[in-house]
Amino acid sequence: MRKNQLLQGVLLGVGMLAACSSPATPSNGIDMAQPPTGGGGGDDMAQPPPPPPGPDMTVQQTLPFPVDAVFVASGFMGDGESQGPLTIKPSVPGDSTDCNGDRPSTTAAGVCHMVTYVPPDPAVKGWAGIYWQYPDGNWGTIPGYSLPSGATRVTFQAKGSKGGEVISFFVGGIINPMNPYSDTVKASVKVTLTNAWAPYVIELTGQSYTAVLGGFGWSMAADDAKAASGVFFIDDIQWVE
Repeated sequence: MRKNQLLQGVLLGVGMLAACSSPATPSNGIDMAQPPTGGGGGDDMAQPPPPPPGPDMTVQQTLPFPVDAVFVASGFMGDGESQGPLTIKPSVPGDSTDCNGDRPSTTAAGVCHMVTYVPPDPAVKGWAGIYWQYPDGNWGTIPGYSLPSGATRVTFQAKGSKGGEVISFFVGGIINPMNPYSDTVKASVKVTLTNAWAPYVIELTGQSYTAVLGGFGWSMAADDAKAASGVFFIDDIQWVE
């Protein structure tokens, strides 16, 4: 009896020593020093994320570069975040891409866009805007588009339905510290439209760019939309030398 008790004591001491000298392992068997890799069989290895989209090689990689070739008017902001106050055409198959034949010239590049902003009443955000993004809806979770180098301006043409529409037009400027990628370029111009097509320029002189998230965009105050009109047209958007 005494021998059995002595043997049990020795074994208990050895077990306690082993437990103290080794780190505890969670009951689920996952090493907490490593991130879990998902379910599946034993051969299911963690896979790296897919590479970010590169330049669309079906699109010319020279200047002038039409924004509508790769960038999408997908970044709705302000009152545009809610369905109803802000629309842009074309947006679905069948929409006119030439503003129903009313383009500034026969050589206009890209697509002709018709914007309608009807501020909600009572006011919500007090403004609205849209970014042309690459790819669709990208706020910086993946890199933007590698535009051809050497652009010093972004040119476009615009007009209002009545005239007097005050609008800020811009390029770049998508910066979110919560996301890994940001624009390195930021420029804008504020204009008062007439009811006739007119050319406008956003100067980029002295700025550098690599992968661009926001190839173009605009914003408008609700008060300005109410004072004049929230309906206007944009066409022939290009990055140029």
